[in-house]
Amino acid sequence: MLVKPTTTSTLSSRAGKHITRTGFPYKSIIEFITAPSGLNQTPFPSQRFFLKVFEKEELDDKIQDIPIRDMFNEKLLYTLTERGYYEYLRSEGRFSMEYD
Repeated sequence: MLVKPTTTSTLSSRAGKHITRTGFPYKSIIEFITAPSGLNQTPFPSQRFFLKVFEKEELDDKIQDIPIRDMFNEKLLYTLTERGYYEYLRSEGRFSMEYD
């Protein structure tokens, strides 16, 4: 069975308002996800990183909260900041999306 794609106007009528990038009521994607009036969820540090990169938001370079473990997930190798995680993934060839 084929499903007809939902249009923005249909989504906006369901939500009761039209949300565009310029009319987005939150300052950042992270605020939307964590806010009680948004999704009211707490993303893991690596999820927060990827959301920020995809939305081109500023990466944190102070809080080291992204763990890097060995291939068997037994030992903690590093704990990185979001900026450090980006550089780590790029240097390992695991992330090809440009951020800067």
